[in-house]
Amino acid sequence: MITMMKKFFLVLGLLGMVTACSLNDDDGANLRLERLAVDSVDIPDTLVYGEQYSFPVSYTQPSDCYGFYGFNYGGQDSTRIIEVINSVSTTMTCDSTAVVDTRDLDFEVRYENTYVFKFYQGVDASGDPIYLTKNVPVKRQ
Repeated sequence: MITMMKKFFLVLGLLGMVTACSLNDDDGANLRLERLAVDSVDIPDTLVYGEQYSFPVSYTQPSDCYGFYGFNYGGQDSTRIIEVINSVSTTMTCDSTAVVDTRDLDFEVRYENTYVFKFYQGVDASGDPIYLTKNVPVKRQ
């Protein structure tokens, strides 16, 4: 229960930084964090209990002012919600050419149930999040 609460507060804190935080780096450049939509992810059809995996996650950076910051990762039980977080310069002059980036999401199988992976893909007209959902069963070796 304590571990779940720690994860909840971590996700809540990261979400707060994404929506409301400006950062200053050593060069004095102003940065903000932004979640970007996942274009695709490569996950096997089944997972093996106790194994570790690295899932390639692809997303599009709208300009060269975006840089990979990390994954916002949360969920409960065997459901996982994953968002790609980028830092964005607010002071640089940017080349608006979109760039596809792929990063590996490291994952360890800790449950024997089917995992439900929900990768953030933006919001609908009502402002509700849209997810790329993958249901992946787990087997014992």
